[in-house]
Amino acid sequence: MPRWLYQRPNRVFSYFHVIYIAITAAIIASFRQNTYGSTEKNCFRVLLTLGFDKPDTITRAIFIITHTVTSSTPHTITAKDITGIILAGGAGRRMGGIDKGWVKLNGKALISHMLERLVPQVGCIVISANRQFERYQALGYSVVADNPNSTDKEFQGPIAGILSALRVINTPYAVIVPVDAPILPTQLVQKLIEDSQKQHNKLVLIDDGERTHPLFGLYHHSLLEDLEQYYQNGNRKLITWCFQQSPRIIKVPEFKNSLINVNDNETLEGLALALRNTP
Repeated sequence: MPRWLYQRPNRVFSYFHVIYIAITAAIIASFRQNTYGSTEKNCFRVLLTLGFDKPDTITRAIFIITHTVTSSTPHTITAKDITGIILAGGAGRRMGGIDKGWVKLNGKALISHMLERLVPQVGCIVISANRQFERYQALGYSVVADNPNSTDKEFQGPIAGILSALRVINTPYAVIVPVDAPILPTQLVQKLIEDSQKQHNKLVLIDDGERTHPLFGLYHHSLLEDLEQYYQNGNRKLITWCFQQSPRIIKVPEFKNSLINVNDNETLEGLALALRNTP
């Protein structure tokens, strides 16, 4: 124990005062790192700095306290913790096999509509595509190939695109959206964040009152391994995998008309008319 501690008039108070400082400093450092498991190491460093020769025993005691505190005080999710993943690798069969990201809606490509609404809600963007890569890259965002290792010429469904994007993100969370939803709710991510933090769910999905949408959801990065295994086993139904994760499903009927996918020309024309008539 450092000599200066003994020289103080109130040794007991001084001792616990130092311990209090160590705990506080360790918790602050852990919160800054978003890694609560590092609290023990942070306590150790603080005590060494303060002059303790063998802080291991004290550190262990502190860890019990700080682990309890930090485990009950989770990191608040913000936009910077979330990558927006835009799935642009669909087959577009009902529209003649075209790349729907570049379909024009009132003179603007669907990918541009999506970026306009999603970018303000997240920290960064990754676009998962299977063609026209240079064109997507010209938009100024990260682009990954939809299932680049597959030798199958058929489109592999949304799971392939999700996996490709999850492998490269550097945030703990991702919001998954399809490129063909041009009127995405501007409050979508905030709604997902609020509900995720209520029960600390790794997967949060939107239900518009008619069905649950696996492609409008908040995914924790730790789900990657399980989804990878599911895909490698030959499974392709994303909604089935989602329900296996015991997701939190939030009902937002007011989002119903904002989650419309452009799957055919009739829907495209209807959206174009609706947007023109919107003040």
